[in-house]
Amino acid sequence: MSFRVSRLQARLNADAAQVLRAHGGLSLTQWRIFDLLDTHGEQTAACLVRHSHIDKAQISRAVRDMIAGGLLNQRPSPSDQRAALLSFSEAGWQCYTRARPHMQARQARLRGALSAEELRVFQQALAKLDAALDRGA
Repeated sequence: MSFRVSRLQARLNADAAQVLRAHGGLSLTQWRIFDLLDTHGEQTAACLVRHSHIDKAQISRAVRDMIAGGLLNQRPSPSDQRAALLSFSEAGWQCYTRARPHMQARQARLRGALSAEELRVFQQALAKLDAALDRGA
């Protein structure tokens, strides 16, 4: 089971990366950072790591590159002076909104491969596997 999930994840990531290259020039990690900022608002890099479960070093590199490339703004966190709050720059927002409809269409295409019942069962199975991993199973 783990091998099939891993293989599917690799294929999903490659497919998403191709869509992002074609319609936004973003990496998958950059897309995920943007998506988290769109969902949760201004965040620290540590919060992005917690929400995404992406490796801390990978998030740090992507954030550094996105700031340098003018895609993210940062400001000191009022609650933790060692941390910076990250938000979209105007250029970052434009890049994200250019790629978003293509990524949404991709999600719809993938969801369309399953019936409503299959999708419900699939999401339920994923939740159970997450819970089993949380319990240390």
